[in-house]
Amino acid sequence: MGVDRNRTPLTVAHGADDARVKLAESDRFVEILRTQERPVEYTVTRDGHTVANRSAWSLASRAAQYVVHLL
Repeated sequence: MGVDRNRTPLTVAHGADDARVKLAESDRFVEILRTQERPVEYTVTRDGHTVANRSAWSLASRAAQYVVHLL
């Protein structure tokens, strides 16, 4: 996955109803990051592969809060 090379704080968002990418893939990615004590914010929405407008605003807000927290 290349997770071991990541040094950048991440916000990971995944739609629980995504028919293209399994939720387990994001779960595993985030699990590895957290095991390596990498900063990561993880959000699972009710969306599919495309994030709907309401979820997009919520994700943007959470991402902004996460960035402020890191500063």
